[in-house]
Amino acid sequence: MRIDVTFTPGELKAYLANSDRNHRRLIVIIDVLRATTTIITALKNKAIWVLPVLAPEEAFEMKKVYGDAILAGE
Repeated sequence: MRIDVTFTPGELKAYLANSDRNHRRLIVIIDVLRATTTIITALKNKAIWVLPVLAPEEAFEMKKVYGDAILAGE
């Protein structure tokens, strides 16, 4: 078994560009560090709460519901 680890989207893109296309592989993406850093920074700067969403479109819909919300992303 071989496990390759990349730490940034750029590293993953380079890895995929240089890897054997005929080789079966499973890719797992865990975006924890950037998301939690963004959330912690918002809370540290007096955000009352943070509502993570899956897509920008969902964030814009939430902005319509909570008019005074600030949209942020990583």
